[in-house]
Amino acid sequence: MTRLLSIILLLMSFSTHVAAQSVETTTSYKHYEILNPGQLSPNIVLKDINAKEASLSYLKGRYILIQFWASWCKPCRAENPIIKNTYIQFKDKKFKNGNEFLVLSISLDEDTESWKKAVHEDNIYEFINVIDTHGVDSDIAKQYNVSSIPANYLIDGQGKIVAKNFRANELSNILNTLKN
Repeated sequence: MTRLLSIILLLMSFSTHVAAQSVETTTSYKHYEILNPGQLSPNIVLKDINAKEASLSYLKGRYILIQFWASWCKPCRAENPIIKNTYIQFKDKKFKNGNEFLVLSISLDEDTESWKKAVHEDNIYEFINVIDTHGVDSDIAKQYNVSSIPANYLIDGQGKIVAKNFRANELSNILNTLKN
């Protein structure tokens, strides 16, 4: 009888533990909505190349290209010079719902030194260079529905998404349509 009671208590303890695990798993899962043009962009707060905090909300009032990339991504690295040329062309322009054009370059590198080396090699110091060392599994990448890189979002001065999922060679045409 004592042995049977011990087995019952053990089984009850096990089922309570399993139930607690499934509740914990369910509550820790975050659902991210699909972001589309016209919606407000989620804020981004990351450390820049000088280890200072950079925030997307701080840049409000400007057109911002949010560029997700990594040093090991060849297509990303090929886009950097195109984005840099576009930045030089549009940085001082006035747009509908925003003045000036900036690039918030978000590296999804897990290794900070590789990222810094790529910023140097691609000579993209004009960009606001930040890193999320959680890589493609980062909360920010998930919030922005980044499933592959390079991934680009254009945000207007009010913080609304103007365009997404475009290549660097399309950026100039998009910005031309938005100039005042």
